[in-house]
Amino acid sequence: MLGPKLHQQLVVLIAGVKTPLTKRTDSYGGEQLAEEYGEEAKSFVESRLLQRSIDVTLLGLSPQSQFIGNVIHPQGGNIAEALLKQGLGRCLDFHSTMIGPLMARLRAAEKHAKENKLHLWKSYVVKAPASSARDATVTRVMSADTLFVRNKAGLEKKINLSSVRQPK
Repeated sequence: MLGPKLHQQLVVLIAGVKTPLTKRTDSYGGEQLAEEYGEEAKSFVESRLLQRSIDVTLLGLSPQSQFIGNVIHPQGGNIAEALLKQGLGRCLDFHSTMIGPLMARLRAAEKHAKENKLHLWKSYVVKAPASSARDATVTRVMSADTLFVRNKAGLEKKINLSSVRQPK
């Protein structure tokens, strides 16, 4: 608000989050349907921010010259973090250099939604941890760059080390 009777309207992208698209009508009158949970994400933001004084910290510009900023709810919460925690958006790593340390909180909020399978993450499957180096035993050393290893199932496999060359 620039004054009691003077206001300016800006389009601000919420930093660190990408939400599903809502239903739109193009300039030719054609409709683009909403993505799943697009309307829910819009409603979530509107119910918390519409007709309220909010704090916006501008962080930079998008490649399309739109403002990117942190939007803070009147009671102190970052709206991007709230969207991610509810599973209504995905982390947008493109903004991580602008956001800085806050990105860790956004990733934690997204992780919370994934673990609880909320909205966008309803069919998310937790990936198995990567196998550790202790899953196989070296059974034979053929040369300086070739090893044979045996896994826990008893299968033996030949491994050639890259970036290592045996002496000639």
